[in-house]
Amino acid sequence: TGRRGPEAMWVRFDEAVAGLNSAIRDSDAAAVADAFGEFAEAAGTLAEAVSEEDGAASSSRERGVA
Repeated sequence: TGRRGPEAMWVRFDEAVAGLNSAIRDSDAAAVADAFGEFAEAAGTLAEAVSEEDGAASSSRERGVA
């Protein structure tokens, strides 16, 4: 799929996006704020995981490990 990082984190991200889309349809500002918070947290966690994978891959290449 081209999605880098752990599958479980992508599931959480997708759920956060769905929750955000649902909250935006309503007029409850608190629900929208909560949904944006969950989305931000899920995206941040996923970004950290991808960055860690990139760092591990880079270190392996530097050591000549495939």
